[in-house]
Amino acid sequence: MPRQENTHEKILDTALNLLAQNGYKGTSIKDITDQVGLTKAAFYAHFKNKSQLLGTLIEAYETGYIDKLIQRVDEQTGNAIDKLHRLISFSSGVGLQYQKSAILFYSLSEDLKAGEDIEPIRLRCSRKLEAFLVDLFDQGKSQGLVRKDIDSTMLVHLTISFSRGMFKQAVDNASRIDGMEYVRTFRKVFFQGIKAE
Repeated sequence: MPRQENTHEKILDTALNLLAQNGYKGTSIKDITDQVGLTKAAFYAHFKNKSQLLGTLIEAYETGYIDKLIQRVDEQTGNAIDKLHRLISFSSGVGLQYQKSAILFYSLSEDLKAGEDIEPIRLRCSRKLEAFLVDLFDQGKSQGLVRKDIDSTMLVHLTISFSRGMFKQAVDNASRIDGMEYVRTFRKVFFQGIKAE
């Protein structure tokens, strides 16, 4: 790998670690360059500012996690419930691989209210996932598998909230939680709640 690409990746990896740990406002370009061992001028040879760097990280999360999640669920044969099971399995496994990216993405809502150049990227990712899930829940309703008395959009927001909370608890309590049992319990509670009578 050429030195410039290697430096670019080091900046991204270091920034992801620092941003996930300290938040966007709590991480400066100097923090990143000090940890990588670069000058600010070297940083600016790769990124025009911290916002562009963050945009690159969010886009990597979109293609590495959200797009793959949608693809894997779409590939799943069976009904909407089978696809929802696939979604939870994929999220559980890959969520660990993209743990820092997920922490960063979940924390962006509050941290970047004024970040006008980042907010469109974050919204695009959120809306892509939300639209996919609404379609999946609507499919479940049309198949008679998901309760029709629950609004699909509201169900998506609750599902994402549960997922965020579940993810945070899993990260915070990794040494005390059996991951497989945690996912099984979530599945049981989640699917019993949305199951059509």
